[in-house]
Amino acid sequence: MNTITNSANSANSANSTKRERRSELLARATPELVRELAEQALGLTELSKELTVTQPPQTGLVMMQVREPVCKERFYLGEVVTTRAEVALGETRGWSMRLGSDKQTALGAAICDVVAELGDARTDGLATEIEALCDRTEYRLSQESALEWNEIAKTIVDFEELD
Repeated sequence: MNTITNSANSANSANSTKRERRSELLARATPELVRELAEQALGLTELSKELTVTQPPQTGLVMMQVREPVCKERFYLGEVVTTRAEVALGETRGWSMRLGSDKQTALGAAICDVVAELGDARTDGLATEIEALCDRTEYRLSQESALEWNEIAKTIVDFEELD
């Protein structure tokens, strides 16, 4: 019994991590690409008939928490504008939260989330395209981070400790 429970917990943890990654990347993906994939999903008759918006896009403020790099302590930097939305396809829910006030893209990201959660069997391969968008977004973000680090690295001061 424990083996079955542990396997189920492990599978849930893996799905949770995958969904968390997807949510993070859809929040940072290029708006036009997110909206394009959401429109493709709405073009699938079976999905568009079942899709319900459970929480229309709403813009609000969220406290932004950051970690101080030296002491590793968390603190609230301030408030940021976000837009969140939630949709459902049957029992499966899709959710998104994006920085800014772009309601169409927030709704599109929620649609992409629910489509990816359903998988390719019901979505004519669209779930794979959404995962590919996430992969491309992750690559773009890593490239942007590397470029930023290369610019910052030039300003690093190397202190030597005297004994």
